[in-house]
Amino acid sequence: MSSAFGRAFTGTETKTKQKSTESAEQKRLSQAINQGLKNRGPLKDVYGKFNKKEFKEGVSKPALKQYEEEILPKLLEQNNAGGYNPRSSGAQRRVLKSGTDFSSNIARLMYEARQGQKANRQQGIQTQLGRQTTENIVYGGKKGIFQKFGESFAEGAGEEAGSRVAGKGSESATSGIMAG
Repeated sequence: MSSAFGRAFTGTETKTKQKSTESAEQKRLSQAINQGLKNRGPLKDVYGKFNKKEFKEGVSKPALKQYEEEILPKLLEQNNAGGYNPRSSGAQRRVLKSGTDFSSNIARLMYEARQGQKANRQQGIQTQLGRQTTENIVYGGKKGIFQKFGESFAEGAGEEAGSRVAGKGSESATSGIMAG
């Protein structure tokens, strides 16, 4: 029954179409985040993998330079001013401790930088996974005579069953229930 007469009895199908919920700017940002997570594009420094070379150039080398040019000479000067023999065990321990402290601080900074990078990546992934980029638009679909009759019949049967349970049905229905 594909004719108009047949559809009057059976109804027509509903159709679903997906529509984007993103603006053009949101799509571009989403693409940039995806590229960053793959260590490419303009957001790779934010969402990409930790770059040890950049850390070394941006943090370790400048800190080492400062240690060698400012902190260590000042420490050696304090040792000499305090009457320490530069070869004494006390002077060597102070220099060794400052070097150990320096190494520990660089290791801590690297750890924190890596944790920050992991948090950024995780946030980027969550941003991508938590978005609903489309919504379903349902259109069309008309009920035919059979569906309308079925709904009316089901509604009437439901009301009758409900009233029987509540004891408000017809006399014959009530007496039939009481007799049983």
